[in-house]
Amino acid sequence: DPIAVYDACIVTSVPAPLQSKARRVSIRPNPTTGSFTVEFTDPLAADSFYSVYDAVGKLLFQRPLATGQESEEIDLSRFGKGTYLVRITSRVGVCNERVVVQ
Repeated sequence: DPIAVYDACIVTSVPAPLQSKARRVSIRPNPTTGSFTVEFTDPLAADSFYSVYDAVGKLLFQRPLATGQESEEIDLSRFGKGTYLVRITSRVGVCNERVVVQ
């Protein structure tokens, strides 16, 4: 019997107020040589954390963020050059930001 393989993509939606709050993040400098700052426009809610993934989606590390925190310093120099995904997860939503290490 033939086997069929399909590419699948699951699309989820987030209510508009959550999207706008979740996207209030900036990364500077980007591109970077390794160290950069993630700045949050709104202070973070409790139980927030960030995760860093490599270009193939492997979780490199995850760290908690303090309630009310306004920025976080991250150093990716030990992982080498490439494109990484920084995911900020909080009660108001999830924000994915790409960072390039040169």
